[in-house]
Amino acid sequence: KEHRERSSVEHRDIHLPGPNEALAEAALLAECSRHPEAFGTWPCVFSYRLAPDGYKGGMFQAYFPGFRERYHAVAEACKRGGASTVLYTDIKQFYASISAALAERAWRQTCDAAKLENGFRKLGEKILQDHATVAKTPQPHATPHDGPAKSLGLLTGPMLSHLIGNLVLKGV
Repeated sequence: KEHRERSSVEHRDIHLPGPNEALAEAALLAECSRHPEAFGTWPCVFSYRLAPDGYKGGMFQAYFPGFRERYHAVAEACKRGGASTVLYTDIKQFYASISAALAERAWRQTCDAAKLENGFRKLGEKILQDHATVAKTPQPHATPHDGPAKSLGLLTGPMLSHLIGNLVLKGV
């Protein structure tokens, strides 16, 4: 993830779902995309936008058009001048900072708002519970010098994590 001169390489664990979980996530995200009023992102969010019905490029809209939109939005804000400040930021270790409880709360509140069918709601809860279990599991590369195992927070890698991250940010 990061490398500083005269320092070791920092990395983060990426957890990829197995085929069955990936298929379940895809079905869940497809259903969530049918409720953009609840699961859609704010206009200031340019990545991990759920794909609309009929989109053939994956579960999320392509990254680079959003990246280009972000660039233009920042440029336009800078051109406005005046006493305004433009803040462009990336939240370091954002997923790791999202607890299982916060992830589940964001999921449940959004399911309520969308009136999501109970089977999909429970599927999301089950996936998040499974992710929380993995997040508490000691990692194979840990050493005794790392201290006691700590939760990884929201897993990096699963597609549902991107949706949950955006739902959590809606509250900010």
